[in-house]
Amino acid sequence: MNRLNYWLNSIMLSFLKKVYPIVFDSFKHTIESIQISYPEIILSNKKIRDASIMNYIYPHDFPLIFRRIRCFPERYCFLLSEGIIIKNKGLIITKDRQILLESYGSYNKLLNWDDVRLYLTKKVDYINNNKIKYFLPFKSYYHFLMEEIPALLYAKENFKLDEVYINNQKHPKLLFDILVLITKDTKISVLKKNTLVHNLVFTQRYNFSGGTHISDIELLNKYLLILKTKNNSSYRRIYISRKNSLKRKIFNENEIESYLDLIGFSIIYAENYSIIDQIKIFSSADFIISPHGAGLSNIIWNPNHKKKIIEIFPTYVRNDCFASIAVTLNYYYDYIFCKKIRNKEICIIDTLSEKIKEAEKNVQHER
Repeated sequence: MNRLNYWLNSIMLSFLKKVYPIVFDSFKHTIESIQISYPEIILSNKKIRDASIMNYIYPHDFPLIFRRIRCFPERYCFLLSEGIIIKNKGLIITKDRQILLESYGSYNKLLNWDDVRLYLTKKVDYINNNKIKYFLPFKSYYHFLMEEIPALLYAKENFKLDEVYINNQKHPKLLFDILVLITKDTKISVLKKNTLVHNLVFTQRYNFSGGTHISDIELLNKYLLILKTKNNSSYRRIYISRKNSLKRKIFNENEIESYLDLIGFSIIYAENYSIIDQIKIFSSADFIISPHGAGLSNIIWNPNHKKKIIEIFPTYVRNDCFASIAVTLNYYYDYIFCKKIRNKEICIIDTLSEKIKEAEKNVQHER
């Protein structure tokens, strides 16, 4: 599959080069090349961390979908004298319509978005003041919490932000609450159009999605774990239900919940809790079982409290984002692949029972 994706992306890039050479060239500009051509644009840059390699130690019988290694490039925050904010995506482009590579990460990520050529031709609004600004794009809970909030926090630690811009779409209350909690001393403003602004800060994006550096997790806990006031002892063993979700549903989830309830698990609908309550619940959890989904993002809270994680995958999902977090934090981690029976995603209860027993034997979180 990886080889196929590589060739498909190569074909797409070749197509872009031939059919849209001017637009394709505009993707190539990086902070380094802009600094050479337009040195007045880069007012300052702050290095967040050096390049690093993270090794993920899984049991030898785990399939290769669980990547054993990931390379994280060195990362910076930048202060630009001016830049155009593309409000729906978070892209940063220069006044003469050069897209900055650091604002989106890689060609592959950009190709997954809609037609970026439109952004190079649309008229933009203009805000003329000397305040130091940051733009925060809203995404799904996982990507917002694990990617966008750390990026904002790095910017906040390296520059004195006067204003944080968001777009004018309707945002889930949970995400907006997170933003409010970490920007108490900073004004939040709404952009209605793509806008040219002065003194724009942005944090370099990774050239991949779905990978979380340990320093990002530490940063989130530094700012948000302090909101937890006490342990919730009633939530030691929890199951995160996706019964109300529209995606990645398990057909026999009622059966799973009934079984887990009998053996002492609390059934949690994460979407019904505030971010502070979610932090409290997951900070004190010892054992978490969940179908693959955003609720598992909460395993990052209070990593000193070691946890057991069992992740349930539908047959069509193969994603190691939560597995890599779990092993990075030295948690016990295991997984189950559903069986497709009469075109229904079924988690076999006997298999789940065996996984739970095996996990409970590993009180030291070791395999």
